[in-house]
Amino acid sequence: GKLIYVINDAHKLTGMKRVSGSHSGVTAVCVDNSNERILSGGADGQVRVWKIHGQSYALEASLKEHKATINAICINGIDSECISASDDGSCILWDLKRHIR
Repeated sequence: GKLIYVINDAHKLTGMKRVSGSHSGVTAVCVDNSNERILSGGADGQVRVWKIHGQSYALEASLKEHKATINAICINGIDSECISASDDGSCILWDLKRHIR
């Protein structure tokens, strides 16, 4: 494949504690079905929504509810909701239009 996007410092490298005991920045990534947004999850417990504009990007929202590292993100078929799973044992269903749970 070809490198298309690089999002530097998408998530802090330290912060929340993983169950496994290690820290890292980005721990989960998902692209929406329209290829207009990238969602990233991190060791900081946040889900971030990045709006893609051609070869550039902008942070659209930062969703903060988890208390530990994000380990999975999945978007529904119509790009209106996503679910995130965390090492804190929770799964949160997010509204991607209003950026709330």
